[in-house]
Amino acid sequence: MTITAMKKAMRKQTADVLKSLQRSAISAQSAAVLAELGTVPAYTSARSASVYLPMDGSSEVDTWPILAALLSRGVTVAVPRVAGPKPSDMRMLRLSSYEEAAALPRTKWGIPEPDEAQAASMEDMTGATFDLLLVPGVAFDARCNRLGHGRGYYDCFVSRQRALERRERGPSPSPQLTVIGLGLTLQLVETVPVSETDERLDLVVHPGGQLAFADAADYGARASRAEARAEAGAEAGAESKEEGFGPALTSTRQGAAEGAAEGAAEGAAEGERRAKSLRSDLGSDLGSGAAAAPVTLAEQVLLPT
Repeated sequence: MTITAMKKAMRKQTADVLKSLQRSAISAQSAAVLAELGTVPAYTSARSASVYLPMDGSSEVDTWPILAALLSRGVTVAVPRVAGPKPSDMRMLRLSSYEEAAALPRTKWGIPEPDEAQAASMEDMTGATFDLLLVPGVAFDARCNRLGHGRGYYDCFVSRQRALERRERGPSPSPQLTVIGLGLTLQLVETVPVSETDERLDLVVHPGGQLAFADAADYGARASRAEARAEAGAEAGAESKEEGFGPALTSTRQGAAEGAAEGAAEGAAEGERRAKSLRSDLGSDLGSGAAAAPVTLAEQVLLPT
């Protein structure tokens, strides 16, 4: 099966699963996402942000409360307008107030969006550098891969923003731009199929916590730290660290130690296998729509479809 076919199948599968969610559940999960965002420094310190506005009646994180919170803090906020069919045709237009956003007309898909006349009177921030991008998606995985709706608008925008930051802010060990995907519990899957033009997110915030990307080298370093913490806990006689979890946590820690010793690449593969075992042993069931347990960077737990 081709990547395109796999993406199409996942979009349909996810849409079918999301049909089971009641509006009250979406509202509750959206509130949990907003609360979780409040623990993310990139969100709380942002001075400028682009925020998607949800489709009316859609099964996605409701960003209206997030928009209100950002504007109340004096953050410069821009919202998207799709001006054409090409991936580069999405513009980011600055909002003057929450009321302006609420009064925006709806597209044929039910998306609040400035029309051509309104866009002409709004500041075009497409070429500006943002501190924060809050992006939608159909599905997300623990590696912070994102499945969109297939038009490529956000991938193109994120790519251009990262290029702008590199050009204007220069190389930095701590980039100021942070790209965060917002997802409901049922939008978390084990693996999102990706192609060359897909942009990986920096973070996925969901009702149960956060998923943060770590590459192989990053994993190896974190695995070493996780093993050190586990050993320190054992020496301190912290009996509770394995209580109720048994072999699963022990295996994960062993996998971390092996990964650190055998190399970052092998550690990443081993960590994923151990993490799957951990999630299975814990009996996690995301199919019910319940909030997922937070996923740590050290464990890189993969969430089941």
